[in-house]
Amino acid sequence: MRQIHKILVECWFQNGVKENIIHYQGSNYIGLVILSFIKKIHPSFTLVWSIHSEYLVSKIKKNFFISMVFKEIDYIIADNIYIEKQLIAEKFNKNKIKIISPFLMPENYSNEYISLFLKYRKSNLKILFFYAYKLSFNTDGKDVYGFDTLIEAFKKINENVILILLIPAMNNEEKKYYDKIIGQLDNKDKKRVILKNYTNIEGWQYIQSSDIFIRPTITDGDALSVREALYMDKYTVVSDCTVRPDGVTLFKTSDHLNLAKKVNDLLNNEKMKNNKKETNNINNFINFYTNI
Repeated sequence: MRQIHKILVECWFQNGVKENIIHYQGSNYIGLVILSFIKKIHPSFTLVWSIHSEYLVSKIKKNFFISMVFKEIDYIIADNIYIEKQLIAEKFNKNKIKIISPFLMPENYSNEYISLFLKYRKSNLKILFFYAYKLSFNTDGKDVYGFDTLIEAFKKINENVILILLIPAMNNEEKKYYDKIIGQLDNKDKKRVILKNYTNIEGWQYIQSSDIFIRPTITDGDALSVREALYMDKYTVVSDCTVRPDGVTLFKTSDHLNLAKKVNDLLNNEKMKNNKKETNNINNFINFYTNI
């Protein structure tokens, strides 16, 4: 939002925007409305919006301001084909939609393996990892990240594992929900669940230190964490709620028994490997910017 405020000031005092392309990746509608308003007054730049969630498109229908600013958006980058189809259904120009995976590996990524959980490694425990910046619920009150499904599945997963949860930004309501779900575990299983809420360590560092990454969402786009796990050649177990990249292990969305089975299968078969190494996606973005 600070950058948007800076652009707004430039717009009024310099009679335009110095950037040729402004690529907005936020889900905050206010930022997009501001940019669209600027473009209406000074159409000196190409406005690009990335949509990372299928759930976000459904919210557009209910938002009068977003439907109004659609005509000011030059291109939309969709994470997957389902988002593209939803946009076309909302009458957005198909030729102005590009499907590009958002995955760009952090510049500070190192292949040098440093475990954040060395004490568990010494105990020969396998490490499952779940990441959500915050817990979230859809308009029906359903757990978007599938945290409830994960905890139900954990009861059925072999006991030689621990579950690391990285959830940095829970509010009071979400914390109550977290406590309620964790409260369904017996004391023995509770001791195998470790909550981390640090913000000074990036998610990929946790993924690199784990054995299996789990993303049990009920809706999704093209999740960066899934791409990161594949890039680091980690077992990656994800719900089948949307199209997923090659190399993942799929389970039936919201089916905790199926999730537990898939994880146990991986734990019991050390020879299983991801069949596709993820590649960095920077060239696709460079080509897109060059073409427009």
